[in-house]
Formats: sequence, C-alpha cells, structure tokens
Amino acid sequence: MKQTILGLTLLLLTSCLYAATPAPAPLGTDTVKVKKTKVTEPKKKEAKTEKKKEAKPEKKADAKPAPKAETTTTTSTSHSSVSSSKFQKPYKTWALTLNGSFTNPYTDLKYRRFLGVSKPKNEYQWGVGVGAIHMFDGAFGIMGQFNAGALQGVADSNMDSKFDYKAMVASGIDPSGNYFKGMFYEASANLYWDITNTVFGINRMLRARNSGKDYKPRWVSLYSYAGIGINYSSVKVYHLKTGLLDNSGTFFNGSTTSLVVPVGLGVKFKLSKLVDLGLEGSWHFTFTDKLDGLEYEHHNNKRRDDSYSMIGATLTFKLGTKKRDKEHIEWRHPQEGIYADLDRIEKRVDKLYKDSDGDGVSDVFDKDNETPEGQKVYGDGTGVDSDRDGIPDEKDVEPFSDPGSKVDENGRAVDTDDDGVPDTRDLEPNTPKGNLVDARGRSLNDKFADKNADMGNGRGGFFFPSVYFEFNKDDIQRQYESELQAIAKTLRENQGLTLKVVGYCDQRGTVPYNDDLGMRRAKQVIDYMVRVYGFQPAQFEAVSVGNRVTEKAENWINRRVDFVAKK
Repeated sequence: MKQTILGLTLLLLTSCLYAATPAPAPLGTDTVKVKKTKVTEPKKKEAKTEKKKEAKPEKKADAKPAPKAETTTTTSTSHSSVSSSKFQKPYKTWALTLNGSFTNPYTDLKYRRFLGVSKPKNEYQWGVGVGAIHMFDGAFGIMGQFNAGALQGVADSNMDSKFDYKAMVASGIDPSGNYFKGMFYEASANLYWDITNTVFGINRMLRARNSGKDYKPRWVSLYSYAGIGINYSSVKVYHLKTGLLDNSGTFFNGSTTSLVVPVGLGVKFKLSKLVDLGLEGSWHFTFTDKLDGLEYEHHNNKRRDDSYSMIGATLTFKLGTKKRDKEHIEWRHPQEGIYADLDRIEKRVDKLYKDSDGDGVSDVFDKDNETPEGQKVYGDGTGVDSDRDGIPDEKDVEPFSDPGSKVDENGRAVDTDDDGVPDTRDLEPNTPKGNLVDARGRSLNDKFADKNADMGNGRGGFFFPSVYFEFNKDDIQRQYESELQAIAKTLRENQGLTLKVVGYCDQRGTVPYNDDLGMRRAKQVIDYMVRVYGFQPAQFEAVSVGNRVTEKAENWINRRVDFVAKK
C-alpha cells in the first residue's frame, strides 16, 4: 500500500513540474517579445515642387472628433494590434499559508487506533506549519511545506488491542505500561488541487446563467494536496508508572530520518482579497516504525510503519505585485472569464439586433429611433429626404423642391409674395398681391396675353404657368401643386372664366400613343382641380396635341400641360 501511494505521488509531482516548465522556443526561431507601442499615423512627405489645395469637407453638426491613438500590444509574429486596455491584469498566483494543529500519532504505542486520549497521557499534542503555494491556473498548483510538532502515545493494559498489548509485553515492554514523547520536522513538495474549481464551480455558473441571475463569486473553497518529503524525528520512551526513561533495550531512544507522504484535505473561507481562513486535516505516512521508539511485528508478522495526523486551522495570505489583479486565481473558476465574455457578447448582440422603431436599422446605428411606421429610411435610420430640404419625404408636400430652397415645416418652398413661384425661381420676389406672373415670377402686362384667346369680356389677357411631367407618365408631381394653386386662385378671382387644358408630349413614340398620353395628362390636371379645389368639370376642356407640335429644346419642355383662357 505504501509503495502504491509513493508511486502515485511521484507521478503527480512529475506531471506538476512538467506543466510548470515553459515550452522551449522552436529551433531556428527567435523568442517572441511583447512590447507596448503607440499607434501613430505615418508622416506623408509633402511635394516640394507643387502644393495642391484640397477642398475641405463640410463639417456636419453631429460629427465627432477623431479618437486618439490607443496604446496597443503588438508581437513580432502578428501584423494586427490589440488594445491592451481591453485585457484584465493577471490574477495573483502566490500564497503564503500558516497553520496551527493538534497532532495525533498512529503508532504501536497508541491507546486507541484512531482517536487519541487525554489520560493516562495526553495523545493530542501541538503542531505548526508554513507553506508557499504557486497556482498554475485556478485548479492546480504546487506547494512547498514545512511542518514541526510534538508526538506522544501511551500503551497499557487498557489499550484497545488487548492481543497486541500481550504480544508487546512478551517482547519486553513494561507490563504496567510505557509512553513515548517525540518531536518531528518535515519538509515536503506537494501537488495542490482546488476541488471546488474543477468539480463544483461549473454547475454554479450554469445555474446562474440558466436562471438569468448574476453569477455570485464564491467565498468557500475545498482543496486537497499530496506529495513527498523528508521527515526527521526524535523519540524517548518512559515507564508509565514511574515516569523514568526506559533503558531496557526494548525501545529505540534517539532520532531517525525517513521519507514521508503527506495527504491533506481542507476548506477555505474567503475573508478578503488578501486573507483566507481555513480548516485542514492531513495524514503523514512515514517509511519507518521508529516514531514511537518501538519496532514491533504484529501477530500477522507484518510491520506497520508509523504515521501521524495534523488537524487544525490555517491562515492564508494571497501575494501579488501591483501588476497583478487584487483577486487570487484560486477564487476564479478557469471558465468564469469565458462565460463572462459570452454574457457580454450576448448583451452586445441583443443590443445590435434591437430596433425600437422597426425601421430595419439597429438602434446602435439609428440616428432617429422614433421613425414613423412605414417610413423609408437611409442606412443611418433617418427618413429619406429626396430634395435634402430637411423634411422627410413622408411629411414633405414638395419632395422635389429646388436645390437650396428654403422650405416651411411641410417642405413647401417659401414663396414670399405668394405669387405661386418659389423664391428660388422668382425674379420679382415682391410682386404686388393679385398680379399675374410668368414662370419666373415676373408681373405680366396685356402684351403677354394669349393672342389666340378672344376673351370678349373685358377681363384682359391671362398667362398661366405650365405643369410638367416625367417621361411616359401622367401623374402630377408635388412640386407643381403651387402652380395649380395659382391657377385656382385666378379662376376664383375671375368668375365665369373657363380654361382649355392642352396636353403635350415629347418627340419619342408614335402619334396615336402620344395623342392618348397627352389627353391623359390633361384629364389628370382637370381631375386634380375638380377634386382639390372643387371646380366644376364644365369649367375645363381637355385637348391633346401629343407630339404633333413640339419645341426643339430639351424633351422635358414638351412633356407638359398648358392652360389657355376661353370665353
């Protein structure tokens, strides 16, 4: 059994030392050195022969200043750089532990096999220890330990094993009883195992994640260790009745050295990030039968090597420099950081998918989170504004206002003199109220009257603006609603006035098709005047010229409807 324990301990220590040894760099390669550098923009050489002035981009109201260069961590094996500010400081890995214990021997001179007694001699003695622990990760580490203490055991006719006592009396011990007193000193190297981090911790995190609650850091840790070391002990055996040293030759009075295999189990309670308080029990198996001064072969002719236990309290100080995090790695589960990162990523993804106004643009990129339902938007979540006048098309009554036009809250181009011509096109912005104007806003005299319109009613001549259409279409664009408003105003001011509405087309297409298209355009205008302003259909006459009469200028001039006054 002892050989099996020793073999397993050596195997664990070998694995532990191998894990602690850094892997050598591959042959023919240099060791990667990590250094912190500042990211700077490369300086561009200016041309000495010629300097070109570039137009400065317009500053937007919501433009943000460019971020400063961040301190980054770079390596010689990578062209990319990662901001060091994103990484947490390494956890503490070193700890110093002190312990105070009760010792109890497991020897031949022993009143009871397991529990000790306080009479006739107290088999519970004192023990102290100090240890240094270095953790490789949150689960495993290596511990160097030094223990010292006193041992005492007694044997008389009242001991548990009557058979052994009779045999020991036959071998020469005092029939009235003997007891031994000894000291031990032990130094060992151990493999340290945090059981909580490898067995219980993962379930706590999973339960927290599944319940939607925050993972609470633990404050209790269960651990174990095992190793191998050297034990030095000294012993003296006395007569129980007289208290004198037994020099009969039956006992060994002196010192001895042997291998020892310590195995321990303990629990720690986290008091702070600096100190832990714990309870620990350990069993120390020696490879000698001289701890009690008696080498005795039991009735089955097998020698039992002596051992002892230590049970007491521990005080652990967690050590680390300012370059380390204040927390010790033993109190962090190896997968805790991974799950924390996953939680942060999930929250960011959820935020990325969130679209409060349902416009198809994530709130992260949406500059307007109150877009009305159904409104078309740009990639930044702002409403589509075709004429860039600051009024989204959804609310713009003139979505194609002239570039640079000042508009009101409805997107309609400002017309200061209310003559039906926007200020951006009005060459006479202060036209007297009631004057008829041409397409450029200039007042009209009788010489501009349509010569083919024989009014015969003393009202003089009229000049009406044209309404233009897109190619092969007959729907009225919003930007010409102001022209139709001016025509409606003239009709109301001149009771009994009727209009001939003439539809035109450009040169493309067949004559029959364009005659039909011109007629549709004229009827669309008449329908608009009837529907919007309440005029009677009899006040209008639809006529189509099609493409039989065209101007030689641009095609868009020919895609129109003209108004001619009738009697």
